[in-house]
This record gives sequence, structure tokens and C-alpha cells, in this order.
Amino acid sequence: MSSIYRCNRSNIRNGRTRNRYDSEDDNIAIDWTKPLNENLQEILYNITRRDGVSKGQRLAYLNLFTKFCSRVPTISKDVCGLTIDEIFCCIRVALFHEAGEVRAAGLRAMRYLLRDEESAESVCRVNLPLLICRSIDIVLDNRLERIQALRLVRQLLSLSPKRFPAAITHCLVSIAKDGVQERDMIVRACWATVAELTVMNPELSQASGGLSAIIKSVLQSNQTNHISEALISCVLFLLNSSKTRHLIRSDLDLQHFVAPFTDVHGFGGEYCDSHEQRVQRYTASKNAILSILRSWPGIVYMCRVSHHFSVFTAYSVVDRSNGMISETNSSDIPNGIEALINMLHLPYPVIQRYILELLFELFYLSTPEWTDDFTAALMSSDISSMQNTWQLYDGFVAAEGKAILPFITKNRVNLMNNYLALLLQSFINYGLIEAIVSVILNLNDSCSSVSATILLGELLHLSSCLLPSDCSHRCQSLPTLMTASMSSSPKKRELANACISNLNRIHELKKRGPVPCSLYLDQLLQFCHPSQQNNTNNKLTKSKLRSHLKKNADEAVIQMIKNCQILRREYTNWDFDLIDSILRWPGDALKKLEDNNHKAFIRKLLQFYKPSNKQFSQIINTDERERIMCVVGQHFLDFLLDADDSKVHEYVDEFFHDLDTCFAQIAVETPPQNAILSPGRLLSTLSHSYFLFIGRLTNSNKGKKWLEKTAIYQYFLDLVSLSSHDVYMKQIVSSLDYSTEVNNFSRTLLNKVLTSVSETARLYATNYLRVLLRAQVCDYSKWAIELLVLQLYDKYAAVSLAAIDILQESCDSAENLEILIQLRPSLLHLGDNGLLLLVRYLSLPSGFKFLRDANFIDFELSRWQRSFNLKYVKIVEDLLNECFTCHNRSEDGTYGRRSDKKNSTHKTAFIPPHLYGQLAHTSDGYELLLKEDCLSPHYDVIRSPDINTELGIIKLKAALWAVGHVGATHLGFQLISEAEMVLTIARMASQSSILSVRGTCFNVLCLFASTYEGSEALQEFGWESIRHSHHEKFCLVEEPKVDGLMNFLNENRGHAWSVSTGSHGFDFGKDFDMTPDKFVSFGFNSTDATYSGSLPSLTVEANGDLRTKKISLPTKVLPRVMSLSPHHYRSVIDSRPRSSSETPKTTQQKDTNNTDADESDGSSGIWIRQKSSESVVNSTISSSDIDSSGSTLKPERHDSGVIADTATPQSTPVNACLTQRQQSTLAVQETPKRKISEPLGVCYGVLAREERSDSNESSHNSSGKSRSGSFADSTSGVSACSYDSQTLTPSQRQRNNLSPIASLSSISNSTLSATLRSSLSSAMASNTLPRIGSKIFVANQLEALNASESIPSAVDAYGYQTLRAIQKRRVQSLSAASFDDRRSSEETEDTIRERVESMVTFERKNSQMDYNERSDSPESEMKLFMGLCLPKTLFLIFEVESETHKKTNVSVKTPMNETLNIPPQVLNRREILRFVTNLGGAVHAKQAEQGLLNLKQKCSQAFEDICLYSEVSLQLSTYNFRMSARRFLQELFLDVHFDQIYTEADAIVRGLATQISDAGVNGVNKLTNTSKSGDN
Repeated sequence: MSSIYRCNRSNIRNGRTRNRYDSEDDNIAIDWTKPLNENLQEILYNITRRDGVSKGQRLAYLNLFTKFCSRVPTISKDVCGLTIDEIFCCIRVALFHEAGEVRAAGLRAMRYLLRDEESAESVCRVNLPLLICRSIDIVLDNRLERIQALRLVRQLLSLSPKRFPAAITHCLVSIAKDGVQERDMIVRACWATVAELTVMNPELSQASGGLSAIIKSVLQSNQTNHISEALISCVLFLLNSSKTRHLIRSDLDLQHFVAPFTDVHGFGGEYCDSHEQRVQRYTASKNAILSILRSWPGIVYMCRVSHHFSVFTAYSVVDRSNGMISETNSSDIPNGIEALINMLHLPYPVIQRYILELLFELFYLSTPEWTDDFTAALMSSDISSMQNTWQLYDGFVAAEGKAILPFITKNRVNLMNNYLALLLQSFINYGLIEAIVSVILNLNDSCSSVSATILLGELLHLSSCLLPSDCSHRCQSLPTLMTASMSSSPKKRELANACISNLNRIHELKKRGPVPCSLYLDQLLQFCHPSQQNNTNNKLTKSKLRSHLKKNADEAVIQMIKNCQILRREYTNWDFDLIDSILRWPGDALKKLEDNNHKAFIRKLLQFYKPSNKQFSQIINTDERERIMCVVGQHFLDFLLDADDSKVHEYVDEFFHDLDTCFAQIAVETPPQNAILSPGRLLSTLSHSYFLFIGRLTNSNKGKKWLEKTAIYQYFLDLVSLSSHDVYMKQIVSSLDYSTEVNNFSRTLLNKVLTSVSETARLYATNYLRVLLRAQVCDYSKWAIELLVLQLYDKYAAVSLAAIDILQESCDSAENLEILIQLRPSLLHLGDNGLLLLVRYLSLPSGFKFLRDANFIDFELSRWQRSFNLKYVKIVEDLLNECFTCHNRSEDGTYGRRSDKKNSTHKTAFIPPHLYGQLAHTSDGYELLLKEDCLSPHYDVIRSPDINTELGIIKLKAALWAVGHVGATHLGFQLISEAEMVLTIARMASQSSILSVRGTCFNVLCLFASTYEGSEALQEFGWESIRHSHHEKFCLVEEPKVDGLMNFLNENRGHAWSVSTGSHGFDFGKDFDMTPDKFVSFGFNSTDATYSGSLPSLTVEANGDLRTKKISLPTKVLPRVMSLSPHHYRSVIDSRPRSSSETPKTTQQKDTNNTDADESDGSSGIWIRQKSSESVVNSTISSSDIDSSGSTLKPERHDSGVIADTATPQSTPVNACLTQRQQSTLAVQETPKRKISEPLGVCYGVLAREERSDSNESSHNSSGKSRSGSFADSTSGVSACSYDSQTLTPSQRQRNNLSPIASLSSISNSTLSATLRSSLSSAMASNTLPRIGSKIFVANQLEALNASESIPSAVDAYGYQTLRAIQKRRVQSLSAASFDDRRSSEETEDTIRERVESMVTFERKNSQMDYNERSDSPESEMKLFMGLCLPKTLFLIFEVESETHKKTNVSVKTPMNETLNIPPQVLNRREILRFVTNLGGAVHAKQAEQGLLNLKQKCSQAFEDICLYSEVSLQLSTYNFRMSARRFLQELFLDVHFDQIYTEADAIVRGLATQISDAGVNGVNKLTNTSKSGDN
């Protein structure tokens, strides 16, 4: 091998040769056998020589230096004779050569010399960053130089990001900001470099303006999706951690992305001179917001709730009923979501359009066509409409079925659903529904109104599926829209009514469910579910049929045949709808073909569908009637199957003989292009439908016999074996019937395709097995699972990945999983996917036994404890990232180049199985977890997390996932709850400073919500769970079990009776002591509402007896307002309040007029009757209303968002999840003095009965007085008269013994009375009373409610009025007189007492179950939910500490204005530096530029001074200059003399030569001495 290297040899790269030089002087030879220092000295000597070396030779030596660096493993003074600094000083001489190629080669040589952090520091020591910036700033036909400089910069960044030069950072930032306007070719590379620097060294990037450059770059008018996503991810990376969060002004910087929508008056500037630029800027902003909201830090900050915001409940709605925008929070600066939603109320149609498009894409909804035709827009947004990926040349039926058919998964947690639910809840909380309604009611823009209507319908459907019942019910009321439908303005009323009608149409489409787009998928569903035939065209065909049925049946068919024009005209004029009606419902005469018209009718159809006649087979796919023609062809074959064989035998033989001929033409290796069924014609004409027709015949025994008589089966086998065209295999696979097991040739043919030569055909057939799975084909587990197992061993990676993905979905069915366990395939060769599938075996006892016998469990437990728990975190996060990003994997699982294609497909991210979670499904696995103590280490990590390091954060997430999966099972949740993990994780979800950890905690809480026990536990900490599965799209909220008690009572008596707070007294018997000392008084003073004393608590024994338990209650502040929760409207006391004008007359009216039984009088207090010995219902305060200390009442959350809290914030479970500052923010304010007619707050009802009526009219008492007052009266509290009970007469005292008890504020008169339910037992209180909310008071909302006499908002009012109209129920309490009459005639006191005891016993059996009893019931054990929970207040998850931003004032020393005894050269220098400083600003930039040009003409020698250039370079490396300013300054100093650099390099090379010569002399002397000694 030759040791001589000639540098002009060709470089072979990717099979291409390229000669670097063309000069004859380029032939440079070097002997690599010589010492390294000699070769280095020779190379550097020729590089540093100023004269005597041509450009080609210098290039050759620079390239030889790169080879030298590649050959030498370590470059140091000991090895090469020079230090790294000295070598850089020699190489930098090349940067001053006049040829750009030489400068580029010098930069390339420096990059090869950079190897470690020490060499990177050496670059800074020799001031190379200033020269690198010079190469990048100057743009004078130096493209290669700038590219090599940028490569050197990226190498420097990768080696030493923490010591990256600030000079280069300022240079890159200037290009990143202004490169688009300057049309710089390296602007995108600079974006990428700045983004990497932001992640690696965020402090330097922020100080140099890198963050502002990124934000500005994202909003460029021509920005692409993938670049925008990559840049925004850098900002989100900084937001995620508390260490870097302070670098971003989160309240302002993120607002830049929303600014194009909100700054409506700022579009006349440099960015938006034209409509096209404005549209591009809207699009860039929309893409940026989408990327932000598809990350956890982004959604937290865009929906953030700061401590200075007003606290609000998660289900409150912005009140805009008065036409004003009244924000939910009172912050001066709304968050990004609020700003966007508020813009929908303003009259800017263009902005509204793009915001609506943003919302469609954000929730993965199909964007409708922008038109004022609602039908056209609705059809364009239908998910069943044809997509490009569903075409024959693409994914075809496999892609269509995957997109349309629902998953078979019922209960596995879908992380994407969790994300969408939280996002939807946040938007609704900030008033999105009302904002969309305002767009709908816009009279000036019909297109926006149509799109907004479709969006509203889609969001309402999503809310009913993904949101808790409280929030979803509130969304459905649409009070503003209902008000507009009754508006006095005709146009507005018409628009609102049209919207309501259109919403009903959308709802009908949702009830219909997904409808197949292609006839192939439709036919498959008909095969799998024969009873569910497609009724798409039934309405049209039946309407045409009815017009003929008035006549005789046979005559009607003949008339229809004549009317369809088939006998007289060409097929282009046929009425195919009427023909379809005839074929669907033929008469007996037509089946027998007795009439000539019948025969002619069938003959015409046969001639039309025969392929060789080129009528149907030549019609193009885009024909508007192509679908109905294909449907008629299907029904024509059905008719032939049903008709008499002897009559249609001739037609069948003729049709199949012609079809045989066509298939014979293509059953060869290369089908002719002019064939009727050639691949080209299949893609463009309806000839592909003949495969569909053959597939229809395979669904019937008669059709199979016809096919067996022909050679079509053999032709299909030939096509699969011989043809290289995938379209044939797609057609064959997608058209056949696989539902029958006996003699099923279709399954054999599918197996043939799965093992064919074509990789794409095998992949399509494998994906089609997913469609069969979701279509629920018969006996899928018996034959399809085995086929999928065989595909796991396919050599093509895409096939095996598709097969294991389908198996993961199919294993959600226990039957399929059991079959897979029996097959025992080898899965570990598939990597992590195979391992996770194998782990699923552990969820069944048979799988656990199999893996235990194989010694798999012990090995995997050890492996997961060591490392795989950490890897599981990456698996889950990669799964989520793949759903959000536009950088998608290919079919073989690899990532290619990023594409700018929008990711509008709603992907799914079902949680991967976890080893611990699968073990917890079985009792044996659960015992193994306990034995190995697998969870204790994870408990410790969660309790004491290390969030200061990246590894600590990953360990925390791994512990959270492990605990979450165990808690998602019935057996495991008890173990988790005993360790108090629910509270710890809920607190972490609210308080963690690492926002991504909050996201993990949120998903873990959703895992807990998979079980009934978990849902109940989460409810105590302020999280509402979704209690239905994925398949329940229109789930019904379960009625409280107390309704069974009402039915029980209705069956046992024929009239209504009531014991209410304002009824006349009646005698329960001698056991009832009516003395005042047997009552507990909740007195209210003039300043605040307090209660004190002892309360009896009702307990129920197993035998139904009642016991009383006295509980001491300390003095606490009582809540002032309670309102109605929509989900529990049936369980709140129906107390009809009285206006203040009625209060003084209450006593007199009761004595004389026999007013309503539910009217109360008495002092401003709560009186609860106490019994000394007998078991009676005497209190509604139960043990469940007392905390663990036995001293605090449980608070309740109600619909208006006001929280009734009788406890301190520290004593509630929810406040345990809040910080101390949050608790102080949410503290209960002091209650001011109340008017006598205002509601008193908490009430605990006594016995009451309800009677339902279908009438919406107000009921009247016996005296004819109306019970229904104004809406304001009906929503206020019970009026109470202040008088002393000691001054009453005995009869009056007895009458008022059971009153007064302040009732809850009733929202509407339709609210059902539930006093009885709320007073029976402690468990009843938890089931029927409004559920626990955020356990907090909202100060400003309380003040607003007090100011309005506790009248609910317009949203509450209209919503419950609508609810009342829908339910058509009302409560009628009998007057005292009628009650007394019925009691005296039908009931005795003993009977009443027995009835009360029986009610309590019934209640105990049906509703009074504690937590353990519920979990022990078999029904609750087996019940699993979809695993989704949401916070009842956004404060529980979106509260972020406000960061303080330290502003550093940089003082720049300006030259002193002293001219005495200063040389002119110094004055010129100061003037130049002053102009350079001014050039950095926007105000004096033009003047500074002109001043520098004048100085350049006057004293050009000053711009050749290297010292002055060094000072200018120092300013460029310290402060931010625009790109044009930097380029201008660099060009001014192009003539700088760098003689000192050449001199320094020459001295270094000479020193190296001296070392070599000295070493040679020493070697010669040593050799001489050695020879002399040898001679001696």
C-alpha cells in the first residue's frame, strides 16, 4: 500500500465522484510514514505563507490537515509539538484569504480540530468567535464559507453548550430575527441552532435575545408547521421547569402567539401589507397556538389561573346576558384562552373565521366548507365523507374502517380523551359556548354562523361523552340561544330557531353513528350484522314506492317499470332510485317473470351490467350517480338470488359467462391495458364494482353454488399468485364475506394474500384484519387471531408492527386474549411491543400460570424494578408525542423527514399495559405484588420526589405510572388508598413545579377513576369522574336511589302529604316532647352567621331501628348562599321562598288563610327537633357530614359556583391539595348583616313528600292563592320572621315546633322536593345532596350574589327554565288544612310513625351503603369505567406561581465629550464608536449609517485599524444589532490589515521547525555517541 497521499484524488460520496481542484499545481504529495510533527510543520508552513502558494495548493494543504486530524487520535504538544491554541492560531490565517473557497476550507479544518470541550475553550481563547461571526455576517458571494462557519458553530455548540460564545449567539439571533426579510439562505439553520442553544443554555439564549427571535420566527407569514412546532417546543421546554420558567415572561411572551387575533388594529404595519400576508400570519398564529395547546406546559399556561385571579368553579359560565363581556376572572390581563374566546364576541368576521378553524383543528374535528348553506357545510364536515387516504390506490377499506369503526376497547384509558376532556372543560369554563352562540346570532355573517353552529353541535356531543354530568348538562341548556329564539327581533328569532333546528339535525347524525362511505365497508357490515341493513336510500325509494302502492301490487310494479324509463330510453335517463325500489320490494309476478315487461326489465338491467357491453363498466368514478348505480347492481344480484332458478337461470349463466371472460384476460402476470378489469380502469371506472358483486354472492349458499360453477375462484387464486398489481388483492380481500365458517373460501383466500410475495398486499391484508375485528365478524377469535400470530414473524417490519398493534387491540376482549395465550406465540423478538403484549397475559389466571411456569414473572419483576419502569415513561410519552406532532412515523415504525401536512386525524393513545397493573387483575398476581413489596419504593419516591435532576423526574413519573396502574384495578385500589396515595398524587397534580409531572399525575388520577371505588375517592378531593365506558356515547345519568323510596311510598298511599318547614303542627304522639329545651338553636347575630351547640345525629342500625347520637359542634361560620346543582336537582329541598313583603303577615296568614304547607315562620335561626328516647327522624345532620374530628360539617358545591363551606380550608380534602397561599386566597369571608328576607344559608330538611305533575302551571293552595312567584322570589331563600317563641301562645308554639329551617335556594319551581331524602341517613347525604365542590368561597361572587338578593345568573335561570320545560315536573305540597284533613281521615299518629320507620328502613336497604359495603358488592366490583376524571375547579390543576422577572440595567459608557488636547485620530475613533452604538437602535439607525459612510470617505485609514475593529466587534458581541446593521459594519471594515496574525502564525511555525531540527541534531549526536561507545 502506498504511503504517499495525493490530495487531488477523487472523493467518492454516495456513488458520485467530485474533483476539488482543477489546477495542475494541486498535486501535493505527503509521506505519512514521517513523524507527525514533521508532517504538521509542512502543512502549517504552506498554510501560513502569504506568498508563493497558489489557491489550489493552499486548499490542498488545508484538506491534508483534515486528514491529519483524522489520523491522529489525540492532538497535544507531546504528540504534535504544538498546543491546540497554537494550531488554531495558524489555521485562522486562512480566514483572511481573498478566496472564499480557502476561507471555507479553513473553517472546515477548524471543525475537524474541535474534538472535546478543551478544544472548544481554545477557540474562545484565540478570539476565533469574532472571526467566525465575520464569516457569517458578510454576504459577498461566500455561500460555502457561511455554510462551513455554521457547521463549525454547531460543532462548537454540541461540545460546550455552557461555554458557548455570546458573540456567535448575537450573530445567529440577528439572522434568526431578520433573515426572512433579508432572504438569507441560512435563516432556517440559524433557527435550528438558536433552538438547540435555548434548550442547552437557556440563560445565554435569553440574555442574547434568542427567545424573542424564536417567538418572532414562529409568527413569520410563510412559516411551516413542522418548523413552528420545533421552535415552540423550545419555549415549552423552558416553561416546564421552575428552574428556567423565570426566563420567559409567561404573561406576555405567550401572548405574542395570540396577538394576530387580538391586535385587530395592528395589521397595517410591515407584516401585513396585503390580505395574503395577513392570512398567512393568521395561519402561522393558528399553527403556533395548536402546538402550544398540544403540550402540557402550553395548556397550563394558556389556561392558567394565577393567585391574583378571582377563584371560579370549573362549571361556571361567563355571564354575557346583558350584552357586556363580563369576565369570570378579574385580572386585567386575560390568559390566552380568554383572549381568543372574547374575540368571538367582537364584529370581526375574518378573525372569527380563523378562530373557528383553530377550534375545529384543536378538537380534531373536520373543518366544514366555508359556505352559507348549512347542508353543504354539514356534509363536508361529516367524518364519513370520502378521504384521499381511502382511495383504492392508498389505504382503501382498511384505512376507512380504521377511521370510522369504533374500537372494541371499552374501559382502557385513552390518553387522548383525557387531553380533549380537560381542554374542552377549560374552554367551556372560559365561556366558549356563549361565545359561539354570539357568532351564530350574528346577522351580518351567515358563513360564520353556519360554521359556528356545526362547531357548537360537535362540542356539545363531545361534552356529553367526555365531561362529567354537571358540566355537560350546563352546556346543553344554551340560555342565550333559547332567549334569542323568543326575541322580539324577527331576524334574530328566525336565526336562533334555525340554529336549534340545525343542532337537532347534528344530534340525529350523532345518534345514527358512523356510516360507511364506501359500499365495500357497508357490505361488510351487512355481512357481519344482517339485521342492521343500510337504510340510507330507504326514505327516497319508499316514498317513490308509496305512490304506486295504491294500485294492485302487480300493476304497480309494471307501472313503476314503465315510469323508470328503462324500457324506452338509454341508461343515462333511467330513474335508478325507482329501479332500486322495484328490486328491493319486487312482487311475486316479477320474481316469476310472467309478464313480458318483467322480462324486458331484467334483460335491460342485465345488458347494462354485463362488462362486455361497456355501459356500466365504462362509467367513471366521479359520476354523480355512481353510488346508486352500484347499489342497484347489488340489489339486482339479490333479486336474482331470490327469484325462481328456472326463470333466471338463463340470465345468470349469461352474466357469469361474460364475467369469466373478463377475469380470464387479467389472470396473467401482465394484464393488458385495454382489458375491462385492467388496473388502470379499476382506478378510474366503475369496473371495480364487479369484485363487490362477487363478494355479495359469497354471503349466500346459492351465490356460492353459482360461483363454484364458474372459474372465478380459480381466477382469484391466480390473481393473488401471479399478479404484481396490489389493486387486485385489495379488491379481492375487501369484497368477500368472512362471516360464515363452513366452506368459507374467503378465509382461505385471505390467508393466501397474507402470505403473498407483495409486501404492500401483505400489509393491506393484515390491516384489513383490524376492520374485521371492529366489524365483529363471526368467530374472529377462532381463526383471525391465529392469522395475526403468523404475521408477527413477517420479514417486512411494517407487517409485524401492524399485526402486534391489532393484537393489542383485540386483547381487550378476554376471549381473544385467552386464544392468544393458548397459541403461545414468540413475542420477545418484537422488542418493547412484544414484551408489553406478553405482559397482558398476566391479567388472566391462565396467562399468569403460563408465565409463572416459564419463570417469566420473577425475571420481569426484577427487570422492571431495575430499569424498565423508567423506560415505560418514555414509551408512554412517545405515544402521546406521536399523537400530537406532525412528525409521524412511517409504516415500518421509523421517522423520516418532517412534513408540513396537517395532523387533523383524531388519533388514539390507549395506555400501554404495565406489569404491576396486569398482576393486580388477578388474586395470585396481587399476592405476588404484596409478597415482593413492589410498591413501597414507589411510595417513597412519590412522597419525597427529587425534581432537581432529570433522572429524578423520570423516576417520579415511573413511580406514578406504577401506582396508577395498580390503582386502576379493584384489588389494587384498596392497597393504594391505604397508603394515602390518592391525596398525595392529587396534591402533586395541583402543586408540582414541574408541569409535565402534573400531566402525569392527571393521567394517573384518570387511571384511578376506572373503578367505582376510585371514582368515589377522587370525588372527595375535588375530582369528578366519568362513570361510563367508551362505547356509551349517549349515557344516562343514574338517578339517585332515593327515587326508589318515592316509588315505595307512592305504592303505599293514594295521596300526597308533607311535613315541611312551614306546615301547621300536628301531634306525632306523646313521645314527641314539644318543649323549647329539646331544640338546638342556630342563632344568627347581627354581624355574622354562626352556629353553636349540640346536634343529634341520626344513625340507622341493621334492623332498621333509629338511634340518635349527640355531636358537639363548635362555633363556625355558616355559609350564606346555597344553590342548586344540576346533576342533583332532584335531591334538593323544594322550598318556595316568599318575598319580603309577605313576611310581616306570615303568622296572621297561617292562622286565618291556611297558606302553603312549605311556608315557614319563626326567628332567624335553624331549629332541629330532638327526641329523648324513641327512634324518630329528628335531624338531618348525619355522621357523614362530620369530619374525622367530629366537629366540622361538610361543605357543598352548587350550580351557581358559590361554595357553602362550614369548615376551615385546612380541614377539607380538597384544601389538602392546595398550597397555603391558595387556601388563604380561598378563605371564607366574614358574612355581613343580612336582611330579614334574605336566605339564611345551609338547611337540613325534615320529612317531605313530593307529588309529580305533568302540568307546567303553578299549583294553588286551598284558598286559591298562587304558589308561584317571580323568578327572583323562587330563587331566594326561605323568608323568616323574627319573633320570640316565648311570646307565642301554646297553639302557636306547637305549630312552630318543626320550623323554621332555612332551605336551600331553589332555582326553579320545577325542582322536586327532596327534604325527605336529605334527612334520613348519612349516606343519603353523600348520594343525593349536591356533591362536594372546590370547598371554597369566591369573594367577589358572594358579593355579587348578595347585591342581587341571591338571584342566580342568567345562565342558571335560563338553563333551569329549559330543564323545567323538558322535564315537565313540579312539586305540589298540600296546604296545612288539606294535610290535616287527610291525616285525620286516613292516617293516625301511630301509622305516621310506622310509615316514617319503614321509610328509614327502606332507605337503609337501598341507599345507605358506606364505602366498604359498596366496594364489596359484586356489581360494583365488576363495573369499570373509561378512566377519565376532571377537576371540579381549574384551580386544582392550572394554578401557577407568578414568576418575578429581574430586570438588569446595563449601563453603557459613552465617550466623553472632551476635545481638549486630543488628537484628531482619537476623535474620529470616538465618533465612529458613537455611530456604531446608535446603529444598534431603531431611532438613530439611519443617521448613524450615513455618519459612518461620511467618516469612511473622510478618514478611510481609521477603518483599516485592527484595534478599532476589535472594539466594534466587542460591541457586536455584547449587544443586539439588526442583521443589516451587522452586515453594514462588517463591510465597512473589509480593508482591515491583519499583519499581526500572520506574524504570530509564522513565529509558531518557525518554532516548530526549530524543535524538529533540534530533535534531529540531538538524535544524530545520540547516534554518534552510541557508535563511538560501540567502537570502544
